[in-house]
Amino acid sequence: MAAHASEETEEQEKEMERVLKATYYDFANPASFGGIKKLSKTTKVPYEKTKQFLSSQDPYSLHKGVRYKFLRRATLSYGINELWQCDLVDLKHLGKHNNGFRYLLTVIDVFSKYARVSALKMKTAEAVKNAFENLFQQAKPKNIQTDKGSEFYNSQLKSLFRGIVNQLFCRR
Repeated sequence: MAAHASEETEEQEKEMERVLKATYYDFANPASFGGIKKLSKTTKVPYEKTKQFLSSQDPYSLHKGVRYKFLRRATLSYGINELWQCDLVDLKHLGKHNNGFRYLLTVIDVFSKYARVSALKMKTAEAVKNAFENLFQQAKPKNIQTDKGSEFYNSQLKSLFRGIVNQLFCRR
């Protein structure tokens, strides 16, 4: 009796897989190459069985989008030029095409999303300081946020940032 029941379940499993396969790979069917919910609803196969089936199918698992969920720190800004986020973009491979400019100092005002860019030939403390001096002629922030690069942590920039509250703080 038990053997008969297991044969029946095995046949049901095979039938469900056949229906799922036929529906999933049929271009004429609206549920083909779609998601778990739509395929499960169309074939009337339980959600978990459909999920299990799709996880074994290459077209589904290879092209499924990855969602990364993780906590992010809130970045608060209460007005224009309250907080600037700065970083250097490395374009060494394009230096010969850009008259020797190999770096970009990017500065974004967090509140307005206004971006400023300054091209640099070298990422020395002096070059970065000069770029910031030019940017400060347009506007000056209350706070600046950078990474821990040596181009930002040096005595020249420290003296330039003296008038700015919360001079430098880093993302971790």
